Amino acid sequence: MRKFAIVAIALVAAAIGLLTLYKLKYPTYTYRYRMAMEVDTGGEIRSGSSVIEVNVSRQPQFLPEVSPYDRWARGQAIFVELPGGKNLVAVLASGARGENGDYPIGIVQRVFRAPLENIPSLSGSKELNADQFPTLVTVGDPSDSKTAHVVSPSSLENTLGVRLRSIVLEMTKDSVSPVTIDTRLPFLVDEERKRIQITDPNIFIPRSSIFIRR
Repeated sequence: MRKFAIVAIALVAAAIGLLTLYKLKYPTYTYRYRMAMEVDTGGEIRSGSSVIEVNVSRQPQFLPEVSPYDRWARGQAIFVELPGGKNLVAVLASGARGENGDYPIGIVQRVFRAPLENIPSLSGSKELNADQFPTLVTVGDPSDSKTAHVVSPSSLENTLGVRLRSIVLEMTKDSVSPVTIDTRLPFLVDEERKRIQITDPNIFIPRSSIFIRR
């Protein structure tokens, strides 16, 4: 019995040691940021924000086509309610048609120009330049995904009668924002249930993953 106990302890110690070595070689970096958008409606400033969490794990690269990182994000798009029942949404993607779904994962490193291992300890905020903006979308009928379309920051005055004042990224330790955007945009309930992940670089598709990441 004593020999069995010694062997068991040795095996547990070896397993703990291997796990520790694995975590040292393949660490996970976790950080959160708040993205806030302000819109000038011509007499009033309307704003919205969302806290997003990013996790990046190094992983064994057994094949050349396998990425050395496993990356994912949690959070929701920024919804700003505008006068007259209109809205403006900064989605969790970038590009002319929201085609870059990696946007929420890479934007901090792009803006702060910091090595990945330093990002969890970053602090402060930066206002985004136009070429760092997420894709902006407006939804005519919140219950109908077909009425969602991309709007250019430079055309907001003509299309919605407002002006984009700023989009700011701030590092934070706050909790991830609870998902509430599906109450503002009811069409997301069906879209998320269907888990539609269709992509097409030539058209804008309001798939649920650019509004909600769980």
